[in-house]
This record gives sequence, C-alpha cells and structure tokens, in this order.
Amino acid sequence: MTTYPDFSYGDGNAVCGGSAYTAMSNTVPPFTSSEWGWLSQMGAILNHQVDASAADGFTPVDGIAQEFYGHGYCATTSYIRTVVAANRLHNPDGPFHPTDVGHQKAELHNFPALCQVLYKNNDCTSD
Repeated sequence: MTTYPDFSYGDGNAVCGGSAYTAMSNTVPPFTSSEWGWLSQMGAILNHQVDASAADGFTPVDGIAQEFYGHGYCATTSYIRTVVAANRLHNPDGPFHPTDVGHQKAELHNFPALCQVLYKNNDCTSD
C-alpha cells in the first residue's frame, strides 16, 4: 500500500498559493496558501493511516511524499499534472495525478517494495 505524494509545495518548498504564485497560470484552481496547507495536512493524515496498515498485514511504501517536495502543483518543475496541462492533453482524469516524472519518482519506492513482497529481494529476480 503506497503513501501519497504531497503536492502542496512548489519551488523552494514554499507552500502553493503564496504571493509568489498568484500570477502563475498553473495555480488553477486558485487555492490560498491556507487551503494548500490544509491539503498537505490531510495528506499527512492519510499517509499515517497507510503506515498504520502494517498492523493489519499490509506493506506500506514510504518516501513518495518526500520525492514531491519542491515539485508540487505550483512548482516550475511540477511532478503533478495541473488542470491546465490535463486540459491541454485532453485528459479530464489527469489533474492532481503524477506526471510521467512523478510516476518514475514513485516507482523508485514502489518497485523494490513489490519485489520484496513477491520475491524477497529488491530487483524481482526469482533465484
């Protein structure tokens, strides 16, 4: 079970929605920094629950949220697909989901964890 990326932080790990981002076109929807902060807090609570799933026999995958710090929704190099980008790509299901680079960052954590469960090693060899 994977944790979720924290997409609330942009360049320099500044919370999205601050005055540095008000003129940027990729801040649609125009959430305030308080709203972005709330989203970050809710994500942390959700990730805590994912971590707690270990007590029920699940294998939590951590580290994904940290990969996205500084690359959130409002970042110059965002790992999250924005509403504007999803619209441009004719992908209505895409906003707030990882970009290709974001998926690659998540894979760095998911692949070894999956291999450990399936093959008891980090590279999925079946020796």
